[in-house]
Amino acid sequence: VYQDETLGKLAPKKSSVSVTILSNVMLFTVVFSVLGYVLKGLLGLFDFKTAFLYFFILGEGLNLFDLIIIDLLWWRNSERIRFSCVPEKEAYQNPKKHVDSFMRGIPTFALVAVLTGLIIMLIG
Repeated sequence: VYQDETLGKLAPKKSSVSVTILSNVMLFTVVFSVLGYVLKGLLGLFDFKTAFLYFFILGEGLNLFDLIIIDLLWWRNSERIRFSCVPEKEAYQNPKKHVDSFMRGIPTFALVAVLTGLIIMLIG
């Protein structure tokens, strides 16, 4: 897309992997903290260990769903996602970038789970 003259102008600027990871950490920490606050109020069961385990499992479940269902089964095989400037199916078939993203998600969601657990403890 970035190589196409028309689409390249419309595409958002590329961001570094570290910026992407940091923004994901911030986003999921906020979302999981709100969810944790609601669940803690309803169930009253969260200590740090429970919150960490719950949100680590939730995050990795989302990460695994994204890898298997969205990236490997749908995105790589759907005809609807083809860009006119990259019509060859082979450009979408390489799973390496999807697996790399999944691998980056493991420590990302571990950090999110730690931060969420701390926030849950702080809000008492």
